[in-house]
Amino acid sequence: MNLSRIVAKQFAGFSTVKAFPKMNLGMLEQDAEWIKWLTYSLLQRKEQVTELKQKDIDLLSAKELEFLLNYAQDEKILTSLNHVRNSVASADEAMEVYDFLKTNSIVRFMERTLSKEDLELAKEWLYVVEAMDKDAKAEYLREKLSPGQYEQLSMVDAYVVHIALYHDMVESAKRCDREIRARVKENNDMAFRSGRNARRKY
Repeated sequence: MNLSRIVAKQFAGFSTVKAFPKMNLGMLEQDAEWIKWLTYSLLQRKEQVTELKQKDIDLLSAKELEFLLNYAQDEKILTSLNHVRNSVASADEAMEVYDFLKTNSIVRFMERTLSKEDLELAKEWLYVVEAMDKDAKAEYLREKLSPGQYEQLSMVDAYVVHIALYHDMVESAKRCDREIRARVKENNDMAFRSGRNARRKY
């Protein structure tokens, strides 16, 4: 068992979990993202689910049964996510959420959930956002993630915000790595020069 899961189990050892280790993307809270996208996805599927439930279960195809099962599973995890977010999750719910967050990609879920047209629109808008200068992009993201604002975003905007934040995080990590490598090289060069100068004295 890895360390992060041990920590999660420790949090889940209480009757209700008041805190929970999350893997947020900068200012964007991971559980808030999943709650938004699962809620939207369930709403998109609700009418079809209602129609399928009116049929005799013996007449449903394997694909239709799988569709209903996935819907029920998503409903369940959404409930658990809301409980975790509101600090009222049971130990079982907390571990369910932890395992879900560790094994599911929010980006893949977004791209499956958006229509082809919306996904194309999102990628076009993302291109515009990525072309902004650093300050303008930072202001755009701050505005979209200001208190109470994220919940009101369209799904296209929510996708753009996630990808833009991810790109910023990757670029920041690369920049940090370059700085560390430069410092290590500088230190090594200084050590080499010091050693060479010391040898010259003798």
